[in-house]
Amino acid sequence: MIEATPGSGGSSGSEPMDEPAAGKAEETNQQNIEEQKSNSNDQQGSNSSGSQSNQQNSQSSEPNPENKEQKSQCNTQSNSENKQTEKKKKKKTKKDIKKKEVQNQSEDHKVIFIVIIFVLFFVIATIILVLRRKYLLKQREKLLSQENINKKYIAYYDYLNELKQYNSEIENNYRYIVLKAAYSNTVILQEGLDEIRNYVEECLTLIQENNSSLKLLIYQYIYVLF
Repeated sequence: MIEATPGSGGSSGSEPMDEPAAGKAEETNQQNIEEQKSNSNDQQGSNSSGSQSNQQNSQSSEPNPENKEQKSQCNTQSNSENKQTEKKKKKKTKKDIKKKEVQNQSEDHKVIFIVIIFVLFFVIATIILVLRRKYLLKQREKLLSQENINKKYIAYYDYLNELKQYNSEIENNYRYIVLKAAYSNTVILQEGLDEIRNYVEECLTLIQENNSSLKLLIYQYIYVLF
C-alpha cells in the first residue's frame, strides 16, 4: 500500500487553484502588450503627423522658384512703372518750365513791343511837330516880310488876332487902319506899321511872362504862336 504524503497531497490540491492566476497573468500580459502596441502606434502616428507637418512647414518655408520669378517680375514691372512715372513727371516739369519760359518771353516781348511803339510814336510826333512849327514860322515870316506895306500890315493884324485868342489883355485897336489897308487905295505909313509891329512884340512878351513853361511849349509847338 502506498501512503499519501502531505506534500504530494498539497501539490495535487493546489494545481486547480493556480490555473486562474496564470490565466489572469496571461491576460494582463496581453493587455500590456496591446497597450504597448497602441502606444507605439500612437507615437508612430504622432511622429508621422509631426513629420508631415514638418515637411509641410519645410515645403512652405522653402521658396518656390515660380514665386521668386513672379516676385522678380512684379518688382521689375513696379520699377519700370516707377521709372516711367518719374520720366513722365520730369517731362511734365520740363514742359511746364518751357511753357512758363515761353509765356514770360512772350510777355516780355509784348512789353518791349509796346515800349518800342510808344517811343516811335513819341519820336514821330515830335518830329512832325518840329517840322510843322518850322513850316508855319516860315510862312509867317514870308507874310510879315512882304514888300507891299498894306499886305504886311494886314499880316501883322492877323497875327495880333491870333495872339488875342490866348491872351485877353490884348486889345484890337488897329481895326480901322487894317480896313483902310485892305479896301482903300491909300498906302499905310511906315509909322503905322512900326506901331503895330511893336504892339505885337509886347503881346508876345506878355504871353511868355504870364504863362507856365508847359503852356509855352504848347503855344510854341502846337499853336505855333512864336
